[in-house]
Amino acid sequence: MANIFLRSSDGSDADSGADWANAKATLTGAFAAMAAGDTCYVSDNHAETTAGAITLTSPGTAASPCRVLCVDDAGDPVNPTTLATTATISSTGANAINYGPGIAYVYGITFQAGSAGNAANLVFNTQTGCWIMDTCGLKLNNTNTGSGMQFGSSSASTSSLLRLLNCTLVYGSTSQFTRWQGPFEMFGGSVALTGSVPTTWMLGQAANPTLDHVRLVGVDLSAFGSGKTLFNVGTGCTRVDLENCKLGASVTLTTGTPTSQGGWRIRLDNCDSSSTNYKMTRHFYEGDVTQDISIFRTGGASDGTTPLSWKMVSSANSKFYAPLTSPTMIAWLDTTGSKTVTVEVITDNVTLTDAEAWVEVEYLGTSGFPLSVLTSDRATNVLTTGTNQTTSTVGWTTGALGTPVKQKLSINFTTQLKGLVRVRVLLAKASTTMYVDPLITVS
Repeated sequence: MANIFLRSSDGSDADSGADWANAKATLTGAFAAMAAGDTCYVSDNHAETTAGAITLTSPGTAASPCRVLCVDDAGDPVNPTTLATTATISSTGANAINYGPGIAYVYGITFQAGSAGNAANLVFNTQTGCWIMDTCGLKLNNTNTGSGMQFGSSSASTSSLLRLLNCTLVYGSTSQFTRWQGPFEMFGGSVALTGSVPTTWMLGQAANPTLDHVRLVGVDLSAFGSGKTLFNVGTGCTRVDLENCKLGASVTLTTGTPTSQGGWRIRLDNCDSSSTNYKMTRHFYEGDVTQDISIFRTGGASDGTTPLSWKMVSSANSKFYAPLTSPTMIAWLDTTGSKTVTVEVITDNVTLTDAEAWVEVEYLGTSGFPLSVLTSDRATNVLTTGTNQTTSTVGWTTGALGTPVKQKLSINFTTQLKGLVRVRVLLAKASTTMYVDPLITVS
């Protein structure tokens, strides 16, 4: 596997790239000289500027990715050992930077698209590309309101992936955006902490929604505060998972309405603008689930300090066969045999039937195999007249509820193997608010 050297100040794409003295001048030229598994060492002084569109195609494969590493060029001239983060690759005018096919790991480079008021995008749009960007910058270096970052391919046949590790995303106008239309992951890093903060950050893609999955873990989104919205869910279909992210105070999560059961599905876990560690949000076509600290069961769930419940608010779209579903609650069963799971719920002057709300349990009910069995206390089928769920007498702090109605959802089953039991609460009654104690009881 060969090493190729890249330095804009004295390099030329006509040179071999074999060392600093014969460095390539552009990353496109370096890729052209590379084969699968090769490494491109990029000078920490590299400042590549192209007055035209840039298309980057890596010769790397899944088995032998190429590496593109910003390094201190004053060190070992043959095998650099010190990474750096100061290299830049820029297009000017109305010219995009396109990341094409091939597999590459890129470290320490800032990519800047366009200049002045010209429309220029950063585009990861490939069916077969896998780009892993580590400690890099992605910047829309222009103020055009129509410019954006496009992550992922809209093709129905794709194995593409964009993964950002400790990267920064920067925008040049509040009207700019990011559109995700393929698998995308971001771990650490930040969005819009410098430059302009988009009014609405993420737009969906209508084509091939099953390809869309966005996962953000430990990302600083605090620039999005009052007057800013993270996701426009009125177009396209995307699954978004946010975990342990920093949010801006008073940011709006969504604008628009998911268009169907298969539309946008947003999950936030432990994401907040302050030091709380119990925040949770689910935003679906069938409704919303969030935490609530004003209404909670006595002796019920808490984060160790703050008692809480899950507030389930169904939309007009929630139905018997497509209900609003809570996050999964998990318990370990250390013995086999007959078990009963009970979940306590409360409403304001609404008595729920087993056709309107129920508990669903997934347990190991097959002897000799870890094959799960699903059971619930739901009404038998969609034509069955519901029966009121059992009245409960447990204590609740009822907050602003005018006429609290306490009920319990309970189901008995027989386990064949020790293991995890997974419990979900489902709300099928449309336009209804129900509070769930997420501390399940197993007896």
